[in-house]
Amino acid sequence: MQFRPVLLITLLAWCLAGSLAAQDYLYSVRFLKIEPGKTGNFIRCVTRDTAGLLWLGTIRGLVRFNGFQYDRPSEMIPSFRLPSSDVFSLANSGDSMFVATRRGLNAFDLRTFRSFELPGYMNTDESVLGVIHDPSTGFWWYREDGRLYNLYNGKVRSHRLDLTPPVDLRISRNQLWISGFMRPEPGIGRFGYLFRVDLQAMTAWKVLKTGPDDGALFLYEDAAGDIRYVHRGRHYAPGADIGSLSAEIAPVDRALTLQLEVGDHRFMVINQNRLFHEYRLEKGMVRREIPLGVNFPFSIFQLFPSGDRVVLATSAGLIIVGYRQNAFIPIRSTRIARDGKYEDPRGIVEDDENLYITGYHSISALRKSDGIMREINAQDLLTHGVEFYRDHLWLATEGNGLLKLDPVSGRYYRIVKDTSIRNNYLIATVAWGDTILVGGYRTFNAYLPDPDKFLDPVIRYDTLSVSELMVKKIMPLDDRRCLLGTEKGIFIIDRAFRVLQHMRPPDRDLHPGIDIIN
Repeated sequence: MQFRPVLLITLLAWCLAGSLAAQDYLYSVRFLKIEPGKTGNFIRCVTRDTAGLLWLGTIRGLVRFNGFQYDRPSEMIPSFRLPSSDVFSLANSGDSMFVATRRGLNAFDLRTFRSFELPGYMNTDESVLGVIHDPSTGFWWYREDGRLYNLYNGKVRSHRLDLTPPVDLRISRNQLWISGFMRPEPGIGRFGYLFRVDLQAMTAWKVLKTGPDDGALFLYEDAAGDIRYVHRGRHYAPGADIGSLSAEIAPVDRALTLQLEVGDHRFMVINQNRLFHEYRLEKGMVRREIPLGVNFPFSIFQLFPSGDRVVLATSAGLIIVGYRQNAFIPIRSTRIARDGKYEDPRGIVEDDENLYITGYHSISALRKSDGIMREINAQDLLTHGVEFYRDHLWLATEGNGLLKLDPVSGRYYRIVKDTSIRNNYLIATVAWGDTILVGGYRTFNAYLPDPDKFLDPVIRYDTLSVSELMVKKIMPLDDRRCLLGTEKGIFIIDRAFRVLQHMRPPDRDLHPGIDIIN
């Protein structure tokens, strides 16, 4: 059986339902500003590097976001410079980042922040309006003067398309798709266009042309990897003529301005700032608007997928929307009953059949198929945190230390380093690779089930001994980094238990409910 942690809010959101198979989604929204005011929070684009960090292109330069705080390469490395602080587009591959700006292109190494040397004829003040990466053919970018450039295997080639600035660039199946406006025709107006470029032969041809002042098309990649385009509220297949309604996929809102497809999920931006989530249930397609909580006019420029989150680049700042499927189960209460009384859940894990809910005094199993709850242990274990590893529940308890419990029989085994309260008053526990991490009242330790020993790590940062702080939260970020939440702030440690980063909240303790991008 495979267990995975479940947010407490998921259980609290359950309610009576007529169908056991009914499913819906829960959303979390984080609205993050880079700096006070409006100008510095105007984000046009976003991408993610191989280390999992988000890079934001703003009208005031390039910004890196690690899930907790922002930093600017220009402030970290005085020699780092962009041709312009006005960033239009970002693309990266491996350790290379390409930045399209109002006054040219910059390419640099993400490890050293050293810029790559580009051919002299490319170092002009022409705006680079879009840059994109294709694994098979390298980096592509489009300049304001109508030239399309490609860098692959150290060689640069160019092709003149003589188009006005594009609205959108997409690559799929060795073809580059460009949408935008044709140059205005006197007395008529300007026409929208869609061009397709063969990336091997570097030949381009016009796929279609819209009517005068009829608006441009925007492009998106569907779940199958095909390019679709939307015009005047309708979806069309690749290469299809707008006049051919047989090529239409589905009608949409005429105010649709952005779309992102991730698996069976579709995220749509309507009227530039309203986000909708569309997904399929047994009863058919469901569309829900996700309230973003921004109470002033703003625009959304890009939707970027990030696991079970969607990152929004907007004129107001960075918005991160998390979406999580939730099974609705008919149960009578969201609290654990014991001796006719109720207690709130302290932690929840699940497998395919049951939810295992730990209270302060007891542990219960809730069967998903019918909502029946049974108590599997009622021995006043004083539980604070729970994790699953190797077919057992691992409990962080108050005074009883770390417990290993069989979820079937309810029997447990006490893993005790010593009998002192300091090492046995635990608040949090989590599995990190082959190690069980535990933290609590002035203690932090790592336990190896095989060969059954504590590692007793000593973690120091400046004058602080992290191992002796109140560790309230433990959260692995990946297989190399783990977060510790303490009363002295957030510490990020590596596998050798060295502190990589320390972030202290201003004038307040860190509360356990941290939201992290990982």
